[in-house]
Amino acid sequence: MNIPALGVGVVYVAGLEPLLEPGVAPISLLEIEPSTFWRHHPTATSHYQIQEEALAEVAGFPQAKIVHGVGFPVGGSRRPDPSHLPLFKRVVDELDAPWASEHLGFNEAHVGGVDFNTRLFLPSLQTRAGVEAAVSTIQRTQEALQVPFAVETLVNYLQPYQSEISDGTFVSAVVEEADCGILLDLHNLYANERNGRQSVREYLSEIPLDRVWELHVAGGSSLNGYWLDAHSDLVPPEVMAMTADLVPELPNLGAIVFEILPTYVPRVGLKAIRKQLELLHEIWERRGSRASYRPTPTVKHKSIDLGDNQLPFSPQEWEDTLGILAVGWETRGDLASNLGQDKGLAIIRRLIWDFRAGDIAAVFPLTTRLLLLYLGEAKTRELLSEFFGAIPPQLFPSDEVMGFAEYLVTQSLEVPFLSQVVAYERAVVRSQVYDERETVRFPADPNEVLSAIARGRMPELPKEEEMYEVEVTP
Repeated sequence: MNIPALGVGVVYVAGLEPLLEPGVAPISLLEIEPSTFWRHHPTATSHYQIQEEALAEVAGFPQAKIVHGVGFPVGGSRRPDPSHLPLFKRVVDELDAPWASEHLGFNEAHVGGVDFNTRLFLPSLQTRAGVEAAVSTIQRTQEALQVPFAVETLVNYLQPYQSEISDGTFVSAVVEEADCGILLDLHNLYANERNGRQSVREYLSEIPLDRVWELHVAGGSSLNGYWLDAHSDLVPPEVMAMTADLVPELPNLGAIVFEILPTYVPRVGLKAIRKQLELLHEIWERRGSRASYRPTPTVKHKSIDLGDNQLPFSPQEWEDTLGILAVGWETRGDLASNLGQDKGLAIIRRLIWDFRAGDIAAVFPLTTRLLLLYLGEAKTRELLSEFFGAIPPQLFPSDEVMGFAEYLVTQSLEVPFLSQVVAYERAVVRSQVYDERETVRFPADPNEVLSAIARGRMPELPKEEEMYEVEVTP
C-alpha cells in the first residue's frame, strides 16, 4: 500500500484555527473525525445525515486531510452499521484522504433484546476468536471505504484477563490477518503500561513496525491511581522521548498527529501547542533514518502463533458482559464476577458517567443550572445517576439530552420553570438536528427567566401568570 508522507498535524477541533494560518505552525495535515459532521436523523435510507456546510468549511483548509473514525470501532464481533459506512466513505472521498482509520475496540453491547452504546471504547477479547471477530469487521469496513485502512491501538484500564494473549501480539495478529495498517497511539501505550498492562518496549517488540502508518501523541491526567488518556495537556516528556526514539524505526510512517480536546485548548494555550508541534516536526524529519530497508508497500509477513488461549465464552459474550458492567448495570456469571473484581471497571464507569453528564451540561446548560440552583449539586448528581441507571448511553449528545428530557417529565420535580426550560432547550436541539420550528409557552417573560438562569440566579416567580410564547426556528 502506498502511504504518502504527510508530516505533522492535529486532530481538527474548535479553537485551533489560528494555528492553521500559513506560516504560523508546522501543521501540514488535519485529522478529521467524520461523525463530528453528522447528526442522528433517521430516514428511510440512513440513520445519519451530513452537515454539508461544516464539511465544506473543513475541506477548504489548505492542509492535507486524513479521516479517523471515533464512533464505530472495528474490534468487536458486531458488524459495522451499514448506514454509517456510506457517510464515512463520503467524507473520505470529499476530503481526498489517502487513508482512514478507526479504533480497535467495541462500543456496542446487547441486553434483554436491546442493543445499546457504551459511550466509551472498550477492549476487545484478546483470544483467537477475538482476532477472528475483529478481522471480519475490519475487512467489511475496508471493502466499504476502498482506501487503505488502519486500526488505532486502544487504551485499556482493565488488568490482563486470565490467559488472554498480550496486547502487542493481539494487534499484530489482527493487522497481519486483516492486512491493514496500525495507527499507533503512543500515549495509550504509555497509559496502559502505567496502569499495569504490557510495557511499551515489549509491545513495540511484538508488532510489525512497517505497518505503522500514523502516530498519535497526547497528554493525560491522573484519577484514583490511574493515568487517563484524557487528551487534556501537552505530551508528557516520557512520551515525547518515546516518539523521538521510535520514529527513525518506522519506514512507512505517514503522519504524526497531536490530539487535544477543545475544552483544554484555552488552558494549554496556542503558544504552547505551537511549540509542541515544532518539536514534533523536528522528530518527523528523522523518520525512517535507522530502518534497515527503504519504505515499501506493506505486505503480510507471517502467521502469528497465539498459543492455546481459548476462554469458555465468545467475543460477543465478552462484549455484552463488559458493556453491561461498564454502564453500571448488573449481570451474573463467572465472567461478570471476574470482571467485577477489576479495579479498572470503576474507572471505566466513572468516565462513562462523566461523558454523559458532560453531554447534558453542554447541550442543556440552562436545564442543568436550574437543577443545580434548586436541587443542589448532590441531588442533581443523584438525579443524573438514576437516569443513567435507567437509560443506556447514546452515541450522539442530541440523543442523550432528548432521553434526559423525557426522563425529567416523569420525575415530578418541584423546580419552578423546569418544564418550560426543558421544552425550550429541547426545541433548540430539534431545530438544529431536524430543522423543525417549535413554539414554547412560558408563564413569565422568558427573556428574564432564561437570562437569570444563565447568570446563575433563581428566576423570579410571576405575581400574576401571563403566558408568553417563544418561537424557536432552525
